[in-house]
Amino acid sequence: MAQPVPPLPPAPQKNGFGIAALVLAIIALVFSWIPFIGFVLSALAIVFGALAVRRAHVKIAGNKVMSYFGLALGVVAFVISIVAFASVMSTTSTSTAPPALESGAEVTNHAFGGTATWSGGEQIRVSEPQPVSSENPYLGPADGKRWVAVDVTVTNGGTGSHDVVSTAFTAQHSGRVAQEAYMSDQNDALPQTALAPGQSVSFTKVFEIESSPGDLQLSVKPNAFASTTAYFNGAA
Repeated sequence: MAQPVPPLPPAPQKNGFGIAALVLAIIALVFSWIPFIGFVLSALAIVFGALAVRRAHVKIAGNKVMSYFGLALGVVAFVISIVAFASVMSTTSTSTAPPALESGAEVTNHAFGGTATWSGGEQIRVSEPQPVSSENPYLGPADGKRWVAVDVTVTNGGTGSHDVVSTAFTAQHSGRVAQEAYMSDQNDALPQTALAPGQSVSFTKVFEIESSPGDLQLSVKPNAFASTTAYFNGAA
């Protein structure tokens, strides 16, 4: 009499989490140098990879090697994303620092209403700061802040063309960074114009400063590559 054949054990289910983890990890590696995208994709790869490894260990799914591989790649992509984010933050912090902090930079100091001149012949005059109000309360300065405006006149005293849009500004008030008030309708964008020798152009810049009086310092360079930074100082 033939002996009954015992039923075969059920084959482990395919581990969809492992496949998802591996695919997400590979995409995360490709985009890992884009901080936000790489961070999200690698985090998802780690989560799916961990679930896949757990399912494989309790033998309710297979693809154990793929699960571990997806989890490992997800961790690598996550680390690269953190490094990329730190690099971007460091670059941003450096780029927003006042030009006077740059190594080897030369500095000239002026009172508001004065004119700074560079070796290339560029001349920049900054007027006394004046208070600015907003008719729309929803577009006005933040609580504890106020707006002040300065008129800037750029003159090309050189022999070649000068591109005004390359003019660089930073501002501080009472030892704190003052942001440009882009929401003010009196704040002008940098003119998209090139000045011929002897030509001038004027525009208004509005900055958001502390509500209490203090020292306002505006740094100006005719372009990002100028070795000299002009500082205009005064009370505001």
